[in-house]
Amino acid sequence: MSSNDEMSSKDEMTPQANQIPVWITNRHEHSYKNGTNFRSGFNIASSYQRSTRNLINVSLDKSVNINNNRSLPSVMLVNARSLFKKSNELEIVAKMQEIDIVCITETWLKDKIPNEAIDCLGMNLCRLDRTSGAGGGVAVFINNTIPFKVREDLISKSYECIWITIRPTWLPREISRICISCVYLPPCETDVEGFYEYFYNL
Repeated sequence: MSSNDEMSSKDEMTPQANQIPVWITNRHEHSYKNGTNFRSGFNIASSYQRSTRNLINVSLDKSVNINNNRSLPSVMLVNARSLFKKSNELEIVAKMQEIDIVCITETWLKDKIPNEAIDCLGMNLCRLDRTSGAGGGVAVFINNTIPFKVREDLISKSYECIWITIRPTWLPREISRICISCVYLPPCETDVEGFYEYFYNL
């Protein structure tokens, strides 16, 4: 990416009025053998160049009356690649940013790892571990002050996803609850069309 492209990319991501800002963190390199992804075999050197072109600003619905003196729950999405090993780092970032809900993909958790071993945030924890093979898994930490319900009726056995509805203390009058989904679609997934169809038919 050239310096001009990088500058224009940053300009595109500058939050405007009535938009949700996106906070971009630095990506850390992972040690792959010979710089090649062991799953797919492609060289990942270019994929670790920081790019914001895959991110968009999400416009807020102007019909929803939001009181400037109140705020909606803050949400953070993390691709952890082993939650157990990075729980301390997650705790620091989440508390510094005062995050209410933390969605995590690639938790790499198994049944033998209890919730107490990763409950670094002192929040309610919902998790869905991958039952076969390595990697994968999703989890959601929810602030103890926010009532929530796990939507078992929306969870699919074919995909790694958790659905949760929350009812914070305050919401705009037009909104009765918020539905949050944490989804991980692995690079090796072949039934992408089936995944899209699952979402569209909810």
